[in-house]
Order: sequence, then structure tokens, then C-alpha cells
Amino acid sequence: MKLVNISGKRGLFVTIDNRLHKFLIIIFALAMAVPAIAIYGEDPVISQNFELDLELANPEEDIDCIVIMKNVTRDKSGDEALSIPERINLYRRLAFESQEPLIRELRNELGTEIKIGEQFWVKNSFRLTGKPRTIKRIARKKDIKKISRNGGIRMFDGSPVQLSGPPPAGIPANILQVASQSCWDVGVNGRNIIIGHTDTGVDYDHPALSNSFSGYWFDAINGEPRPYDDHGHGTHTIGTVLGGDGNGSFPYDIGVAPEAKWVGVKVMNQDGKGTYEECLKGLQFLAELKAEVDIKIVLGSWSVDNRKEDLFYDISKTFLSLDMLPIFAVGNSGPTVGTAEVPANYPTVLAVGAVDQNNQVASFSSRGPAPDLEAWNISEFWLDTAWQFTKPDMSAPGV
Repeated sequence: MKLVNISGKRGLFVTIDNRLHKFLIIIFALAMAVPAIAIYGEDPVISQNFELDLELANPEEDIDCIVIMKNVTRDKSGDEALSIPERINLYRRLAFESQEPLIRELRNELGTEIKIGEQFWVKNSFRLTGKPRTIKRIARKKDIKKISRNGGIRMFDGSPVQLSGPPPAGIPANILQVASQSCWDVGVNGRNIIIGHTDTGVDYDHPALSNSFSGYWFDAINGEPRPYDDHGHGTHTIGTVLGGDGNGSFPYDIGVAPEAKWVGVKVMNQDGKGTYEECLKGLQFLAELKAEVDIKIVLGSWSVDNRKEDLFYDISKTFLSLDMLPIFAVGNSGPTVGTAEVPANYPTVLAVGAVDQNNQVASFSSRGPAPDLEAWNISEFWLDTAWQFTKPDMSAPGV
């Protein structure tokens, strides 16, 4: 294993086995060209849209929102010397220490006018419920960077995925197209790789997937203790990644990395919808689990509908600092330029587009460039030091 500095500076690094690197990128590409999810974006301190919501709301209505703290200043150059659990403890401590005085102040000033909910460290923020006038008052606090609505996330196509029976015998065409068998033949098949999968869940009982479950699961929607998928989309995407046993006799050999294991995180309900808070809970679960489980990939086929939104940017940097590579679908909003979705269009995320069986770019696959804004143009955090806002980073069969 090799420690690779992906920023050109100290403090942002990943551990990569060079023999597996290129194949692991291909592994997850096949699952990415799927319907994305949207979340409403906002601008500091209260977005124009959210401010309009507050103006139109009943003055006595309780509004759910996410309070985002200003970044915590720390000497990032020392992170590399810390173990993964030590980094997690540091990030958690700094975030909660910055939140505590503000939360105490708000409770003392406003009492029962507000309700403080879940606190997060993977993104330094917390949930708050209050009336419109109260939220406007809170927005004036100097420690707050932004107040976001607790936005709704959804799939562009929310219809349930119909899962069929066993596929035809033989290796599927998309796996042949990326020459997965040539990797399997030399023992490169996803072995010892654990994937954090964020979606509608996973059908644990599906015969293509039950043997690859890592034993870790988190349900941000219903709190169920056992993996399930009441929509079908998540089962589809993780199946494309690791379903079956490769060159074996099993009829469900549909995955490009059949020896990999999955951690299931359900962030969307049976209609393919969820909330910003639920998504944060799921992503934080993966970050905390890294202290004991060596998750290498965070996989997502969802997006936020504001392509200039930076809310997930700090989370992607946190994942990288914890040796987890975020890989996300670039979106299904093509062929217009500038349609690459968030978080896929970040320089800290590997974005995957779709091609057809002839290696032609799918018309629906979103295009770059990424926006030339603050969160995108800080070159010290780029995965590729030569990156010039081009998205997607790669494409694979997805039609």
C-alpha cells in the first residue's frame, strides 16, 4: 500500500494500492449512470429561496432548517501524522466545541422558541426548528456561515425499479466491455475492498448480494436494523458493482468487483426521496465507521439540484482525509454543457458518466465544465493537480 498526496500539499492524502487503482475506478463506474436526486440549494446566510419560504410561511409555523457553522481553523499540516481514529476524534471534537457555545446561547436566549436536533461533525452543522422570525434572528449570529432549509432530496425518476429473475447465462455485455475478466484472471476482483453505498438501501436477501454484505448497515429513513430496499434502485447499483461471484457458475454474475463487500446506508425512502438531514446522518455514519472498518469508497448516485452548491464540499474533503474516495454519478441532465451535478462536479469527487455499447456518450449523461467558483478553484485540494474543471472524470457503460 502507498500513501499518495492528492493535493500537492500536506494534509490531503489517500492510501492506494497501485495494482488495484485503475481497476477500482472502473469497478464503480458501471453503477453510476443512473437517475440522480436533487436537493434545493441556497446562498449564505439565508438563501433567497429559503428567505422567500420564510416570508410566505405562516408566522406561527415551525420551520425545519440546518445551521452551518463557520469553518473551524486548525493546523491541517498535522493531520497526516494522526491515525484515522485520531483524525475522526479531532474533527468531531473541533466541530462540537465550536457548536456548543452557540447552542447554549440560543437556548438561553430563545428557550422553547427553538428545538435543537441532530448535531453533525462531518459537516459542521446542526438541525434547528423554529418560527420564521426566530430563524431570521438567529441568522445574525457571527458564528454562523449559512442557514439552509432542511431540503427535500429526490430522484429525477422516482418510479420503483423492477428487479427481474436470473439474467441470461454468461457474462453481461457491460462487464465484457470494460474487460473485467482480464482483471479477474490475475486476481484483481475487489478482494479486501469495502464500499460505503448510499442509496435506497439494499435487498439483503437477493442471491447476488447476500454473500457480500460486510455486516454494517444504517437506515437514516426508518431506523430498521436489517438491510432492505423498498424501492429497488440501491439494489440495482450495488449489484452492478459486486453482484455474483465473477467467473463462477453462479447465474447472477452481474458485478465487476465480485469479491468486494458493501456497507449499506439508506438515505432515500420507497419513493426515492429523503431530506438533507437524513443524507447527513448517512454520510456521518460512514465517516465514523471508518474508525473500525476500512471503507475505501463512498458511492452515490444522487445529487443536489443547485450545480453551484458547496454544502457537500467539506464532506468530500473529510472523506479524502479519512482515506475514502467519493465516487458519484455525474447526473442525467445532458447533453447541455454545464450540467454536471453536485457533488459529482467537485474537484474532490470522482464523477462518472455513461456511454452506450458503442462507447458513445449517452445523450442523457451530464456534461461539464464544473463552475469556476471558490469551492472548485482551490487547486490545493484537487484530486488531479492538472484538473481544469472538466467533468465527468471518466465514463463507462450505463445505457
